[in-house]
Amino acid sequence: MECIFCQIAAGKIPSDIIYQDEEVVA
Repeated sequence: MECIFCQIAAGKIPSDIIYQDEEVVA
């Protein structure tokens, strides 16, 4: 089972991404 952050980063859970680059998703 993946952690909640892993699922958001993978795009499996809808989220509001306010900043994203090659290393960071916020």
